[in-house]
Amino acid sequence: QICGYEFTGKLARMFQDIKVSDDLNNEFLEYLKSELSSTTHNQTMTSLIGLDFNIYVLQANSWPVSQPTTNTFILPHLLEKPLHLFEAFYG
Repeated sequence: QICGYEFTGKLARMFQDIKVSDDLNNEFLEYLKSELSSTTHNQTMTSLIGLDFNIYVLQANSWPVSQPTTNTFILPHLLEKPLHLFEAFYG
């Protein structure tokens, strides 16, 4: 029962989220190279935006986390630029 259809289905979707996010991060790096007029194709995320930035887009119904009752998260200033660049790419 513990490894029933629903459990294994959620687990499969979690692995799929990770794979899709890895592909998305690679696409984001290529987007940054083109948007920031990079002439070298060997540049890394760190050299383009100043830090190693990876983001995971997850299906909420597959992951065992709950929504916080209050939103007290304050985004560090260091992450503002990469987040805005990702929103422009993803949005």
